[in-house]
Amino acid sequence: MFSPDEIERYARHIVLHGVGGPGQQKLRAARVLVVGAGGLGSPLIQYLAAAGIGEIGVLDDDKVSLSNLQRQVLHGTTDIGRAKVESAKAAIERLNPHVKVTAPLSNAPATFDAVALSLILEKAGIGLGDTLKGKRLASCLLVEAADGYRAVIALPEIDPAFSDKQIVLAYLKDGKPLDEKEGPYRIVIPGEKRMARWVRQVTTLKIVDVQ
Repeated sequence: MFSPDEIERYARHIVLHGVGGPGQQKLRAARVLVVGAGGLGSPLIQYLAAAGIGEIGVLDDDKVSLSNLQRQVLHGTTDIGRAKVESAKAAIERLNPHVKVTAPLSNAPATFDAVALSLILEKAGIGLGDTLKGKRLASCLLVEAADGYRAVIALPEIDPAFSDKQIVLAYLKDGKPLDEKEGPYRIVIPGEKRMARWVRQVTTLKIVDVQ
């Protein structure tokens, strides 16, 4: 049930045909992860919070700088030097205290035990190196998660013959098995700060051709 404050807050939604009380209940039960609290993430986070999404997660390892404020409207002058996830959490709580916010700080680096994707592909009979040429250069690895999230990684990014990037499938974090929110497997791309492709709860790896 909604509290009197929530009924008044979401009144314009509740009277809308096609939304109503049941629709607002679905919004409250929803969970959304926003990767990046910058120029695109800022207004997205604001609208999600205002709409009454039940839980919003925010991932961003950057700090607020003065040059951000011209377009990253979630943050203010007093947030300069503050972690963006902290600033985002405070902004959401100001806008809608009914929304649960998950905004982990990433100050302490984690250590992963993992297997290189290139090795996994080779064991599965997917040729890399000299065999990766012509149309096969456009092939990608589709990574699917338990919650339906998907990410695409180009095969040349995985192949040591084309890239120095080490993309791995992790199974331990700081010496312990990944918890249920991350594991049993997840993608880790060292050096890639934007974590949209750091897929959690990996269930499927498959090769797809990009047309």
